[in-house]
Amino acid sequence: MSSPPPAQQHPATYATAIQHALGLLESGKLGEAEHLCRSILQGKPDDFNALHILGVCANARRAFPEAAVLLGRALATSPNSYEVLVRRGIALQALQRFEEAMQHYDRALAVKPDAADAHCNRGNALQAMGKSREAIENYDKAIALAPRLADAYSNRAVALMALNRHQEAIDDCGKAIAIRPDFAEAYSNRAYALQELGLHQQAITDCDRATAIKPSYAEANWIKSQSMLSAGLSEAGWKLWEQRLQTKKYGVLRDFGLPLLGEMAPNSRKLLIQWEQRFGDVIQMLRFVPHLESIAGRCYWQIQEPLSELFVRSFPSARQVAISECPADAEFRVPITSLPLVTRTFSEAAIPAPVPYLVPDTQRVARSKHELDSSPVMPTVGIVWRGNPEPPNRSVPIEHLQQLFAMSGVRFVSLQREQTAAESRVLERFPQTLSLGDTLTSFDDTAAVIGAVDLVITIDTAIAHLAGALGATTWVLLKAGADWRWLLDRGDSPWYPTARLFRQPRLGDWDTVIARVRAKLAERYGTPA
Repeated sequence: MSSPPPAQQHPATYATAIQHALGLLESGKLGEAEHLCRSILQGKPDDFNALHILGVCANARRAFPEAAVLLGRALATSPNSYEVLVRRGIALQALQRFEEAMQHYDRALAVKPDAADAHCNRGNALQAMGKSREAIENYDKAIALAPRLADAYSNRAVALMALNRHQEAIDDCGKAIAIRPDFAEAYSNRAYALQELGLHQQAITDCDRATAIKPSYAEANWIKSQSMLSAGLSEAGWKLWEQRLQTKKYGVLRDFGLPLLGEMAPNSRKLLIQWEQRFGDVIQMLRFVPHLESIAGRCYWQIQEPLSELFVRSFPSARQVAISECPADAEFRVPITSLPLVTRTFSEAAIPAPVPYLVPDTQRVARSKHELDSSPVMPTVGIVWRGNPEPPNRSVPIEHLQQLFAMSGVRFVSLQREQTAAESRVLERFPQTLSLGDTLTSFDDTAAVIGAVDLVITIDTAIAHLAGALGATTWVLLKAGADWRWLLDRGDSPWYPTARLFRQPRLGDWDTVIARVRAKLAERYGTPA
């Protein structure tokens, strides 16, 4: 005979059942707590306490849509419950419903103005919305109210990093760790700040501390992998790189019901090569197409539209599919930046070498050359100074580039998409500059212009990878603590033999970089520096 439901096992009073559910929750027995609360709801469908406990359990299971519904039902019964307002705000924030989350935190603070955790959570929502300065104001309030609230220091560190205040971020993480020595997230946040400053060994040490506390901590392992790969390609680094697939950022990658290939050999298998991350990452990994096509049974390549035409021309025998598509006969999936692990590219010597591996439209290249030669003949340099805001610090404010635009004997062609009005006004002051960025609607368009210019100068963005993959002479401007793929302290790239790297001596110092570029341009083209 089956056991009676928990509410019948504890029949003394409703209060006893609720207290028992709370005890189960506190001891981590979520399933039992939920079972008991659901049995309570059978008799009392709108019971505030049972709904609240169920919402807390759903948040703990990261079942945020369910938590938002349950806690919303609890609020309908008790609209001014501080605890439910905060917890529903957390669920809404996890669902990226940031404005609603903010409203809940504001309502909670109206109930308890001196509640440090609500100020801290409000800061988290603001930070997720990209409002770092406002987030810091909330963290400051939380710390003023609760000087030993470790979360506020660790979260403030994230906001400080977004504002390039990395040393302050490192200090804040240290304060959080001093309060809570087992705070794995604070170690991970500090590791990221250290990595941004190029202090990779210290970053690795902090990642190891984080995973010693929380062995399955994917974010810390992913940060560690990037520091390891910055020092050089390795099997250990690529294996740890796979941890990105368990992070909040990439854990939502659609699985299509297929297992990951992982470290299994691709030979004779039918593979879905899955789009992930950004265009630059994908372009870098396309060098693996010929090799993988030669050893796998069949490959299906998910390619986004702006890259589609160039991909088809460059790899005419490869099977291209939309990023929402998975052919029925695919057996395994391979996220595209897992290709170095799949192909065992564990050293620079193992990188598939042929460059160029992308092929522009020769007629478009010829047309671009004709259009650019309509002005007085002089060396023509394509330039890009701004990319995505994440990761931060890669873009060069256009004001720093004016010393290049003012050079005599060199013509600049802006390949920058979505130029701002302020950027356009700067370029208008220099008659030897031409803006083409907003006329380039695909990577095939951009590839044609790159084929027509003498040199490309770009920050670390998709254009750097595109120009390198086309075999164009490319100068890449890198922030201090640059991405792992550019390695450490070198001016060349094993991925792109025609690229030259210009690195910041310290984070934020673009003037030194641009001065070096100007001197090299003058040397290259025999113009006054």
